[in-house]
Amino acid sequence: MGRWDIAMFKFRPKSVATLSTLTLLLLTIAAFGSRIVWYFDLLTLFHLPYVIWAAVSLAFWTGARRWRWAAAALILLLLNGARVLPYIPKTATSIEGETLRIYLHNVYYGNQNLPTIRADVDKYNPDIVLLMEYSDAIQQEIEQEFDDYPYRLIRPSRFAMGNALFSKYPLANSLITQNRETTRIAIFQTDVQWHGQSFSLVAGHTLPPQPKWGALHRLQIETIGEIVATQSSPLIVMGDFNASQWAYPMRELMNSADLRDARQSFGLRSTWFFEGRWPGLMLDHLLVSDEWHVANFQNGELNFSDHTPLIIDLQLCETACQHN
Repeated sequence: MGRWDIAMFKFRPKSVATLSTLTLLLLTIAAFGSRIVWYFDLLTLFHLPYVIWAAVSLAFWTGARRWRWAAAALILLLLNGARVLPYIPKTATSIEGETLRIYLHNVYYGNQNLPTIRADVDKYNPDIVLLMEYSDAIQQEIEQEFDDYPYRLIRPSRFAMGNALFSKYPLANSLITQNRETTRIAIFQTDVQWHGQSFSLVAGHTLPPQPKWGALHRLQIETIGEIVATQSSPLIVMGDFNASQWAYPMRELMNSADLRDARQSFGLRSTWFFEGRWPGLMLDHLLVSDEWHVANFQNGELNFSDHTPLIIDLQLCETACQHN
């Protein structure tokens, strides 16, 4: 090996680190600029890996005493960390009053083990159940098993875009909005009568942001946001939105009614897993208005679907809750 080869070898780690930091810079800019084009929304799924990436870059450049690059890595760490920080797990707390348990699950329209759906619901005994990808076949097989949930909104589909909402408590002013020519999806809205109180609930399931559906995916979330903006508080919005909570349309959805992600303080819990493999992506969400205290947020088992269920316990505050 000649002198030139040795010199190139010595400088290779810094060259790799430079390329790595520049790549992270471009990804972060695109993720924060996802308003520009829909496919930048996909980059917002990875803010936690970006935090780890930035921390490694910061450690390398600090050790190399390259302070400008270290400063750049620190800025990237702070930018991505600001989005991740609210999700650091904290000790769960409860307040006085009744607890509402919600179970939402994309059960997969081709599910071949349907008895597990009702068995899993029984494990958690929720007050409200939202099942997505509720196909005609699933409806025919399991709907009669939900007789103990007498209040319901149901719109099945041949394949993946059907939904079913089951409730132990009365529903009022229920409406299913579906424009088959534009947004295509069924959006549920209803008022739930619960222990002498009433709250609004909106639910939906959007198409994934693939090239053929990218613009449509955004339109679907925007339409859900328009419906959400007309609802009264207390308010719950939930569904498989096929987007991270940091994607531009999701941030606009939350801003439409001053909603927050119920995941906050409970960790960055993924719900979708490609062929059952870890790590996964956060595609299923429950958003709440300030009147709701989140007492617990957990994942169920990954069982005969590519999504895990979410089980969330909520309590109503007399006024806006104090959130950590």
